[in-house]
Amino acid sequence: MTDLDILSDYRFLEEGNFKADLMRKERIQKFTNNKTPLVDLQRIKKAAQQRSTKLEFLPQNFTEHQDKLVS
Repeated sequence: MTDLDILSDYRFLEEGNFKADLMRKERIQKFTNNKTPLVDLQRIKKAAQQRSTKLEFLPQNFTEHQDKLVS
């Protein structure tokens, strides 16, 4: 292998890493830009409001939100 081959492989890996990071960031932004909760969450929030309770939901990309769904 020559230095050019190694450099080409390195650039290929860097580009793949860049694309993977970009896709991860787009996935996170998709959830944080969506300000309307899902229909089920809207029903729960409306029921809480009828009982004079303020209920807030974490965005889907927060780890606390994901932990509570698993528990």
